[in-house]
Amino acid sequence: MARLRVTAKRPPPLTDLGIVDITNFNTAFDVDIFAQYDDQEPQLHEKVTFIPQIEPPVPPIVEGKVLWDSNTHGKWNDGNKRIVVKSEGDIKPNGKGLWMAASGKPKLEIVGDGSSNLICEPGHGRFYVAARNFNSKLLFEFALSKETDNLSLKLRCRHQEGGACEHRFGGYGCSISVDEVGCKREDCHNLHSNSKSKDLPERLKTDTWYKGAFSVFNSEDNKKVNYLAELDFNNGKGLIPVLSHSDPSPKAYMLDKESFDLNSYFWMRQNNEAKATIRLRNVQLLEL
Repeated sequence: MARLRVTAKRPPPLTDLGIVDITNFNTAFDVDIFAQYDDQEPQLHEKVTFIPQIEPPVPPIVEGKVLWDSNTHGKWNDGNKRIVVKSEGDIKPNGKGLWMAASGKPKLEIVGDGSSNLICEPGHGRFYVAARNFNSKLLFEFALSKETDNLSLKLRCRHQEGGACEHRFGGYGCSISVDEVGCKREDCHNLHSNSKSKDLPERLKTDTWYKGAFSVFNSEDNKKVNYLAELDFNNGKGLIPVLSHSDPSPKAYMLDKESFDLNSYFWMRQNNEAKATIRLRNVQLLEL
């Protein structure tokens, strides 16, 4: 539901004129503007059509098996505090291990209580998780620091596979800052398209835990790829959609499920211009 107000602005000392006020603005609406000079017949001067901006409905999502869990597979809650600077666990295809990558000398401090800290110098430090995924949903809890530009997530990723662009799909991504959320496609390394972003309905506080979810899944006819970003603002309403987006024309290799079943992974990344830390816990990847 949206509200439409149409007002005629007039120069002082004249006051503005309210023309239309529609509370439930959900269909296109025409306004015909007529001009009448002296006693002549009114003549149509301009026709203006107002079209409502309506968010597309969020398609229903059916959750399946757990593909990766930070406590079950990552053992973030085993009481063993350690720092990962290269890799931990089995990082072969679907081995469920993780490895560090990219600029900023990233390291993952696993506290042992179920949480971890992604600590990075300036750059784009991240960790990859060796968990194959295609249609999937990433659940997570996070706390941004004041030095963090944003938290970046990537699903359906084959970024590290090498070779031609179509063999190393970057994936479908989501970024979350204190005041904005965005989604985009990475055709291959650093080649982005299909981007959309918007302001968050409520500004996030730094050093405060929030719950989030990011889903990537094909449309029912397998012709489009849908993105859905959700956040819980700690107001008792739970996870709510903050950005719904779709890729209307994915390339064939982005829909090639066999390649993702062969090898794919997801990442969690921090973008920052000064040394920064993102805290993470209860990270879970679900099949859709």
